[in-house]
Amino acid sequence: MSAFIGWVILSLFVVNLGIAFGAGLYESRIIVPQWLSFSTDSGYRWNAEAARRANVGLRFWVYVTTVPLTLLTLAIVAAWWTPNEVRNWWLAAGAAVLVDRVMTFAYFIPTMLTLMNNQTISGSEAVAKATQWINLVARYPVLTLIHILPALFFLVLGPLQFSQGFRDRHLQWHRRNGRVLLLSGTVVGVSALVMSFGMPSIGGVNQAAATTLFALFFLFALAKAFRHIRRREIRLHREWMIRAFSIGLAVATIRPIVGIFFATSPFTGLTPYEFFGTAFWIGFVLHLTAAEVWIQSTRPLLPSPKSSDRHQESVRHL
Repeated sequence: MSAFIGWVILSLFVVNLGIAFGAGLYESRIIVPQWLSFSTDSGYRWNAEAARRANVGLRFWVYVTTVPLTLLTLAIVAAWWTPNEVRNWWLAAGAAVLVDRVMTFAYFIPTMLTLMNNQTISGSEAVAKATQWINLVARYPVLTLIHILPALFFLVLGPLQFSQGFRDRHLQWHRRNGRVLLLSGTVVGVSALVMSFGMPSIGGVNQAAATTLFALFFLFALAKAFRHIRRREIRLHREWMIRAFSIGLAVATIRPIVGIFFATSPFTGLTPYEFFGTAFWIGFVLHLTAAEVWIQSTRPLLPSPKSSDRHQESVRHL
């Protein structure tokens, strides 16, 4: 019975996230341009009256995310009844969405309420706040999708590549999965560079510098890993894939760091512009450091030459 309840909760969690994702795309393309308009004569203009008329928070989001998604995120503890192979992934997904919930209640909702009742702030300040809010939630949906969807493949398929038992039992699948992983990672790295230069960074130059540097390193690590596997240098291939995967996984740490900054901003007075770049640097550096520690500590524990030869057989036809 507990397993069935867990399955129902997790299914509702996924369905709810899908609805929220689709609604967010619609809002960003159709609704938001009615709130923040642009003209060559006067520049950007925030239309508080249009935002109040739409009132999407009370008319829609409260029934989709504010209440249901928050409750489902808290109920993600149902993942404890899932098989061991997927339990940690469910819990990680719940933790990531929980950070999103914290950011919603600590920043997004209060900021939108302020913008909807902007009699207390000037027009230029309202435009600045609105631009920052929209950059966080609604701007550049197509480019964001190009970045996020391959990243999903990269993060889901990546862990299987590091499982020696799975690799030994499914050599052909390991080889094909590696190709998908390399292609997905390349798209993620290139799109990250495009986003760094083509999208206004919430954290300004500090954030753009972090994403540019580590996107370049990520692509370099993938290229090194591919070169070594083509030359059947298994140990070096493994080490560079660990470095690449650690950078790709850094978003899982950056989001909680950003959430902590958001939650403490009423006390610290820091704005997203001030702390977003710092959060990116902290997350990337922590992950790359952890990767190097793992590489150094596991080098003596690498498979025997016989086992390595079997792995080489799996990549002979790359």
